[in-house]
Order: sequence, then C-alpha cells, then structure tokens
Amino acid sequence: VSSTSGDHRTSVEPASSTTSPGHSPKSSPALCGDLDKKDNDDYGQKYAEQWTPWFYDLLRQCGTNMIHDPMQPHGMSDWGDHHFWADSVLKIEVTARNQTTEENYSGALNVSRRLYSLVVRESLYLNPNLDRNGIKGRLEQHSGMVLVTASGTVNRHSQFVGIFSQAFGLLRDPSVNNNYRIKFTNLQLRGTDYMPPYQT
Repeated sequence: VSSTSGDHRTSVEPASSTTSPGHSPKSSPALCGDLDKKDNDDYGQKYAEQWTPWFYDLLRQCGTNMIHDPMQPHGMSDWGDHHFWADSVLKIEVTARNQTTEENYSGALNVSRRLYSLVVRESLYLNPNLDRNGIKGRLEQHSGMVLVTASGTVNRHSQFVGIFSQAFGLLRDPSVNNNYRIKFTNLQLRGTDYMPPYQT
C-alpha cells in the first residue's frame, strides 16, 4: 500500500465548523433500546459492531458515486466533515517494504478530506472484517467515549494490496441530538508490496 496525497497537511488546530453549509448531518447508528450501559464492554462492543459497517459503507460510497467535492455530498453518500468534531485529529501510518511514513491532520474538514481522498483519489478500498475478530469496542466509563478498533484488507480495484487497522474515539455531541461524532482516528496501512499512488 502506498498512500500519498496533495492535500494540505496541518498542525493541530481546530476547524471553525463541523457542518457543511446547507447540509444537515444524519445520525450515526443507534442501538435499539440503547443498551444498559452498566456493562461498558458489552455496550461498546455491540455499538462498534453496528457503527463499523455504517462508517466504511459511507466512506466506500464516495468512490462508488464518484463524488468530486467532499463539501457537497450527494447521491447515496452522506460523507462530510459533520461526522467529525471540530478539533478531531487523524494519524495515518503507512508501512511498505520495511519503510514507514506518517501523516497527521487536524480539524474536521482536513480529516474528512484526507479520508475521502484515500477512496476517491487513491482508489483504496478498506474492507473491514465484520466479525468479533475484526471489530473491538469499549465504552469509557467516565468520558462516555466509545473506543472502536476495526481491521481488514486493503484493495485497489481488483487487486489485494495490504491490510489495515483503524482506531476511533467516538463522543456524543449534544448539539446534534446527542449523536456520536469522531474525536480521533488512527489508521495503520500495511502493504504486501510497494504500489505507487493512483494517478487521477
């Protein structure tokens, strides 16, 4: 796997807004009946098992629908910066041929655009393993943050190019009906061999 982009890298500074102009955020998935939170591990795991396919389907639709402007989602995709907190951060670590590169982004718009570019500009398809071996979730007792880790395979077009592991921290936002937004995410990509970035 090789992940490179011309997107602007930023220092850790919060963005000014998490909602695209004229676009109403849709809800992140909710568990039926909102499980008894006394069992933090059970709640976190069950929520992670619902949230993970929702997130990767949403990201994958960007490439399927060939959306060219992440600020103007349309069609079946609702991808955008409104799924992230204003001060959200993203770390991407790519390892291929025993070399590791690291990228860091901050702010809802920058994080959203970088993940978007992985799919649309670099044609990387993140396919999570949806059983309990591929998804782990835990609810932090005091902060209420749901910690999610997903892993799976990476493909470009019809070719297998590596594996990935991605961690998320999700916090409820009272300004959007107490739905979860992404506070941080760390993405690790491990390539089976070097492949130059997809050229558009």
